[in-house]
Amino acid sequence: MSLKIPNRTMSQCRVTSRTVLSPTLQTHSVNLHHGHAPFFRVNANQRLGGIGSQSPMNFFPTRTSTRSFGGISVSGTENDAGIFIPTPTEKCYELLEYIHDNAGLPWWLTILATTILLRGVVVFPFAVWQQKILARIENAQPMINAYVEQIKQKLALHAKEEGWSQRHMAKVFSNEVRMLVSNVHFREHCSSHKLSYLPFWQAGVWTCMTTSIGQMTGKYPELFSTELDIDVLPALASEGFLWFSDLMQTDLTLAVLLGVINVTLVELWSLRRGPLTRTQHYLQNTFRIVAICSVPAAAMLPSAVSFYWLMSSLCGLGQLALLRSPSVRRMLGIPHAPSEMKRPMEEMKTALQARYAKRTF
Repeated sequence: MSLKIPNRTMSQCRVTSRTVLSPTLQTHSVNLHHGHAPFFRVNANQRLGGIGSQSPMNFFPTRTSTRSFGGISVSGTENDAGIFIPTPTEKCYELLEYIHDNAGLPWWLTILATTILLRGVVVFPFAVWQQKILARIENAQPMINAYVEQIKQKLALHAKEEGWSQRHMAKVFSNEVRMLVSNVHFREHCSSHKLSYLPFWQAGVWTCMTTSIGQMTGKYPELFSTELDIDVLPALASEGFLWFSDLMQTDLTLAVLLGVINVTLVELWSLRRGPLTRTQHYLQNTFRIVAICSVPAAAMLPSAVSFYWLMSSLCGLGQLALLRSPSVRRMLGIPHAPSEMKRPMEEMKTALQARYAKRTF
């Protein structure tokens, strides 16, 4: 039996899937058990049923296909039905080309508009979701602290009766607290592993856009690789802006501006009520190193790529300022948290002055 495909362009062929999620969640109850182990348990009378999903990648088994365009053989991804499936990098290129051709914008403005669109539609919802999880984790901490004290008292009595060593008691206590935190976070729908979704998703969008724009310039093919449907666009050489009129050439000014914005973004991110945790200190120093290293990297790449990096960082800075506003947070459904700033701009300015004044004197 042969599969007939309508006479459409390859860009019109789409593979879709439908994921059905029908969880039935019941009320959780928190009970303190007076048995030996565990000393604390969050009971979750919960049934997760009817969960079924199908990945769109499983509908058609894929294989590498070599196709010829104008006598040049290129490799792509093609399923058993003969339908070519574009990669995420190619989809970014299609979006850039669509905005450029239909809106009649120069390439520098096309890159800017596409960056704002992707950050607003794809990345920003994950950022809001992350803030909701962080607020729930913070609000659940007082309850966890109260339960930890009860665990400590019960464990001390039991350890004395059983004659446990300090080392064994510390090990049991650590396991009990870990189980407590996991159960409470699960009940409050704020599991900490969900916090990693935003950076991975944001890094994926950033990588695909960087690769797509890099391939459009035709520079460093060994770095940006090659995709089936991405062409080198000579128009980039004449559709720049201000001093970087040629988007195919390198530009040191854009690289320096990128470094300044990235360092500012890291410093503002680290400003919050209360001291930073050890993990937050580690992340802050790591981000500082990345921000500084972005300057020489951007200085060696075409200005189209460094301009995209600069616009992406500016969008991140605006996103950070927006999600610090209490009124915006309430509008987006983010719960109130003790560390939330009432007057973000004034408090961040005061914190910056205090931080650098302390280092100076």
